Amino acid sequence: MLRRLTGKPDHPMADLKEARRLLAELSLGDPVDALEHVTHWTQSLAGTEGFTVDERIKRYLLLDEAAQPHQRRVARSFFAIVGTGPFQEHRLGNVLSACWSTFAEAYRSALEQVAAKARGAKHAGPLLPLVVARGFRAYAQQLKWSLMRYLPPEAELWHGLAMIYAFGEERGVLHSPVELYPTVACPVLPVQELLKALMLWLAAPDTLSPRKLEIAERLTAHLAGHFRLARSEGATVVYYFNLERPGSPTRAGPTVQEKPHRRFISAGEAWPQLSHLAEKVARAGVPPEIDGGLSLEPSMVIDVLRHLERHWSPSPPVRREARHRSAVPLGVAIGFDQAVQVLQGLEAGLGDTVQSWTAENISSGGFSAQLPRRSAERLQVGTLLSIQPEGACQWGVGVVRRLSRGDRAQVGVETLAHTAALVSVQVESNPSLTTHAGGQAHPGILLGEGVSEGEVRLVLKGGLYAPGRRLLMSLGGQACLLVPIALERREDEFDVGRFRVMERGPEAND
Repeated sequence: MLRRLTGKPDHPMADLKEARRLLAELSLGDPVDALEHVTHWTQSLAGTEGFTVDERIKRYLLLDEAAQPHQRRVARSFFAIVGTGPFQEHRLGNVLSACWSTFAEAYRSALEQVAAKARGAKHAGPLLPLVVARGFRAYAQQLKWSLMRYLPPEAELWHGLAMIYAFGEERGVLHSPVELYPTVACPVLPVQELLKALMLWLAAPDTLSPRKLEIAERLTAHLAGHFRLARSEGATVVYYFNLERPGSPTRAGPTVQEKPHRRFISAGEAWPQLSHLAEKVARAGVPPEIDGGLSLEPSMVIDVLRHLERHWSPSPPVRREARHRSAVPLGVAIGFDQAVQVLQGLEAGLGDTVQSWTAENISSGGFSAQLPRRSAERLQVGTLLSIQPEGACQWGVGVVRRLSRGDRAQVGVETLAHTAALVSVQVESNPSLTTHAGGQAHPGILLGEGVSEGEVRLVLKGGLYAPGRRLLMSLGGQACLLVPIALERREDEFDVGRFRVMERGPEAND
């Protein structure tokens, strides 16, 4: 009816002036509600008759730009609460994922209509480089927000990336510079947006916590201009992307052949830059273009850089230890605080929160397990676990190294120690130490393996380890002075530090 009366389709975005007014009003409200409105309008726009393909594209671009500040606000909210409870994490993650997947499908559909020479296709020509770049970016963000929640990407994602790449290659727009968004200062090449998605996937993202995954994405964007994608295999090529049968990138073995539908991928010149960037961060802190106002810890950024260096290497890491198929029942307590309780012998007070797992594919360094999805809701990569095999008297300690939540969750666990003991530590009183944290006693977990003579390894509450911060440890009536040697691991909840034992003696009585 509206089309007959006004000559415009019956949709809130039909009149561009009115569309801009509606989108401006969204900036005043809740960002989650705003994204849900934008997602709904984008979905309904695709199904409303009367738009030419160039008219649809212009409105998709407008809606996409309007969504950007709301996406950033929702993402900040996600990282503010990550690890505190699954319900709100899932809600925010679902909103972001739905928005990006809607834009990805919209751009892919628009390019298919252009390829089919739909009405208005000729007028869409000048917009095609930007649509290709935005399409790649939308799929890359859809991938990111699946990975943030440890969900496997949908098969449609790889099909969409392959379709847009084939279109962009045929039209010769993959290397046409575009201003991706009005707020992005530097022009980008559409093909770089594709490479950001592929290289993030090749960084073993299921072994990164959400915060480390965010850092990995920022580093990937920072180095995108140095990645390599080509029709032919080079000396440093490790993977290829199949346009004919789209799927995640495949390892390029020694016998792989060049074919018209294969595109070879590598980190290119980005790989040697990772070590230089790690040295720069250690010396001068996190560059502003990577930090982006998040106040990232240099040690965590360096940890992610080393991770990328391993997985983007021309010789990616391989499993070093043999695994044995088995089925060993385990009791598992989740988190640092529960570890303290079970090592105190108070596991009975935890009730049903101590989960029953079955370890599979066991090696000396860890194991894997399949769990009901609900059992994995409190887990993320970097979660500390207390582990007690059935029939054992002692608890060991491990950390989640890999996590995938499908219909059933798949968890990979690295064993930190098969035996552990609870100790009490406090910072040595020394006013000259700028890292002094006071004389408060803190629980620590003494790991029973993996140390040299005169050294100990401790799991400490997150942030307690610091270079130069000496600790007094109490165990079984003995007091020890510990001098830090190295930070082995820093996760959101805990640190693993190695210390030299300098003094021993009986505890002083108050």
